Amino acid sequence: MDTVGKRLFLRFTTEKSELMDVTMNILKRYPGKRPVYFYFENTRKVIEGKREYWVNDEHDLEAALGEVMGQRNVVWKPAKNFA
Repeated sequence: MDTVGKRLFLRFTTEKSELMDVTMNILKRYPGKRPVYFYFENTRKVIEGKREYWVNDEHDLEAALGEVMGQRNVVWKPAKNFA
């Protein structure tokens, strides 16, 4: 499967979510080249994570995040083609 350009979106209810620290620790265990974006439902804000939190699209990463956040809050989306 071609995974070029995929980005990871993580949905939180608020920016002060208690899940944030746990989530960041999981992300650090899977360093890679895929950007991670944080979406906050209460403000509808999307923030791109710092480069140190970018990941590879590994099944283990998705499973670990899904276990903590709920699978519906962990979504891979294709990057828009800006060319």
